[in-house]
Amino acid sequence: MLAAATAATAAFGVGLALRPGSAPQPESAVAQVRAELASNYYRPLSKRVLARPTVPGIIAALHDRYTNYLTPSEYRVAHRAFVGGYGGIGVTVLPAIHGLLVRRTMSGPARVAGIRPGDTIMAVDGASTAALSFDEAMGRILGRPGSRVTLRVLRNGRPLEFRLVRHAFRLPIVSTRLVGKVGVIHLRSFSHRSAHTMQSAVRR
Repeated sequence: MLAAATAATAAFGVGLALRPGSAPQPESAVAQVRAELASNYYRPLSKRVLARPTVPGIIAALHDRYTNYLTPSEYRVAHRAFVGGYGGIGVTVLPAIHGLLVRRTMSGPARVAGIRPGDTIMAVDGASTAALSFDEAMGRILGRPGSRVTLRVLRNGRPLEFRLVRHAFRLPIVSTRLVGKVGVIHLRSFSHRSAHTMQSAVRR
């Protein structure tokens, strides 16, 4: 699956993320990446590039900083920015030594369950967050609204477990304020709704 994603730095990137195949014996990740690049890349690629034996090797041979391979969890994080919404639990987190440090909670499943700022999320559905990249760990918390996720949390040296049901959230795209007689518009992210939301804010 070829996906366009917008990063926080407002740089546009192209990612390849895999969906589970429905065939009894699905293609390997390498074969899927080769097929996607051969049919959808912006320029023809040589057989030498496509013959590389690993996904990182193929991507490196492109010499293209805007093309990257995303795991399904990393893709969910990138897709969240593009669509302007996500299924999650309502927390803002930062990377920490033992996992993900909860910086704040918003109205949603995490706050209702009792997760607090200062807690550390050590595992998501049994997978240690300390052993994963930040985007990979974040992507495992995200998921379809209504689906369940289990978190192991550390609070004051004491491990706790929370079973949560993901909720649908919308990302704030635009914020506005008046400074005297001047209207100030802050565009927070680029998504498929950014242009329409920006136009509405200018009219308002």
